[in-house]
Amino acid sequence: MIEKSVIGIMAFAIFIFLASDSMAIDGGQYLPDGGSYFPDGGQYFPDEGQYFPDVGPYLPDNGSASQDEHPVTGPIGSPPSSEPDSSTEALSYTDGQELTQQDMQNIGGAMLAYALKPGLRLWVRCDGRWTLRPTAACYLESTSTLTYNDQPQYIWSWEMYPKGRQVWKQWGYKNAGFIHCRFTGAMRGWHQLAMWGSKSGWSNSVWISVG
Repeated sequence: MIEKSVIGIMAFAIFIFLASDSMAIDGGQYLPDGGSYFPDGGQYFPDEGQYFPDVGPYLPDNGSASQDEHPVTGPIGSPPSSEPDSSTEALSYTDGQELTQQDMQNIGGAMLAYALKPGLRLWVRCDGRWTLRPTAACYLESTSTLTYNDQPQYIWSWEMYPKGRQVWKQWGYKNAGFIHCRFTGAMRGWHQLAMWGSKSGWSNSVWISVG
């Protein structure tokens, strides 16, 4: 009789341990086998990307997403016939950095006037200024670009390579303001660049000739 009671108590203890090991804690979820605990409001995607709490959809680490998260194709155009401006420049800001008003005063205070206008806009750094004109860059060198984002939203960049390959990159959820990015000329020829916002849609396109 005592032996049966001991066995019963041990079985009950094991059941409680296993149940507590898989149950929700503080409204969140425990993920066994190498997973992690996350509070309410987000999702966990093992071996694919990151956890994003309360900010929007999951986007994988490789910068791609399904077609319903950005357009199927970009605003494909024809390379310009005019000669590109030279002397593109790479600033010290990081790729994808949101710039402060003081940053903008340092690198082009006149651009702040665009903060009063709706829509996305994209410029390239050339000869110490921001331009919409076609520019030229050296092979494998970096060039700064500037995007004005008119409202909080998810931001994507789009690039069309000289042979027609289209590349998307996701920059995350950005507040309204200016965003610094870097273009690297990984292939010789004309590259078309544009930005896309989940609420604002397309920016203008800029063209960079890599030689």
